[in-house]
Amino acid sequence: MGDAWDAVRTFLLRAARLLERRLFAAVHEVGRREAVAAALRGCQNPDGGFGHGLEPDIRAAESQPVAVEVALRILAAAGARDAGLEKGAVPFLAGVAAEAGAGGAVPLALPSIERAPRAEHWGGWAYQPGLNPTAGLVGLLRELDVRDPWVEAAAAACWDELGRSGPPADVHPFAEVLHLCASEPDQERVRQLLPALSVGAPRLRLFQWDAGGDGLTPLHLAATPGSRWWPLFPEPVLASHLDRLATAQEADGGWPIAWAAPGPGRGAGMGWDGDPAGAHDPRRLRQADDHRRTLSLGGAGAAQSRPARPNSRLALPPMTRASSSAARPSARTVATGSSSARSKGRSEPSRTRSDPAQATRRRSCSRSWVMVS
Repeated sequence: MGDAWDAVRTFLLRAARLLERRLFAAVHEVGRREAVAAALRGCQNPDGGFGHGLEPDIRAAESQPVAVEVALRILAAAGARDAGLEKGAVPFLAGVAAEAGAGGAVPLALPSIERAPRAEHWGGWAYQPGLNPTAGLVGLLRELDVRDPWVEAAAAACWDELGRSGPPADVHPFAEVLHLCASEPDQERVRQLLPALSVGAPRLRLFQWDAGGDGLTPLHLAATPGSRWWPLFPEPVLASHLDRLATAQEADGGWPIAWAAPGPGRGAGMGWDGDPAGAHDPRRLRQADDHRRTLSLGGAGAAQSRPARPNSRLALPPMTRASSSAARPSARTVATGSSSARSKGRSEPSRTRSDPAQATRRRSCSRSWVMVS
């Protein structure tokens, strides 16, 4: 574990942006939380939104809702609070929502992304308002204790959409809904939705139930054993993904990606030098090691006899693979885009695995911290 952890740290120090280096120091070492907020200010625009490549797939300087979500997730991960960053972004989001005319919902991106280099999958599909990223933005702003009429209007729009259509069929808006549920004051409403979330999760598009495929994994939806969503997954499934995470680390300390980032070279310079949507989070590497040592697991099969840990907040059994195979994505499709933070691959459009040269690129460490917890 020591060598693997040292490799992560060295990789971040060598390849990550100042923002992610400060984030790592604040979370895992003795860095100051205020330093994380100071680094984020360089990406904030006068309108309160964020841009300037904070979302590494989008290099436009103009503010984008997805970049706001990245900023809020980083603040939450660092435990930092800065009213100018958090509350300052709300007027931008409210303005975007008013223009979209969708009852408070916002799109991931605006057409201004086309004025600068961007990953090839970012286009018109991202201009439509919806649960992704609105639900995640509501959850993060509530987590950061931001109160504003737009936050409540956006939350209402999300619940209206869930009432009409049920949980989303794509893993990325699904992850955003989990953020919304965690922040919802009316937990009875959440409890009523949980059975549908539990049944639907194994069938999600771009979701990797079995370790070895492509897409987001249970570890993206339940980042640590303390997550309220951890008990939704069987222990053997979690163990197999933890094993894969530990063994997939490359010699330089990073993890590979499988799509073309904007710009030449490995991961477009400093933009994608980590791993999608949180798999590079050093907490996960420690989690994988602790999981095997504490439970004496040598692989996923060793967990078969271990019952799922209880969680009094969720009166639900773990999800099972039963009846989910028909809707599973092909092993050759990968999550496109970035998660929120991440990692933001959507069902529009899926892509096939990239060539080996692309697969050696690294994703930005900003995505190392963008996850559901």
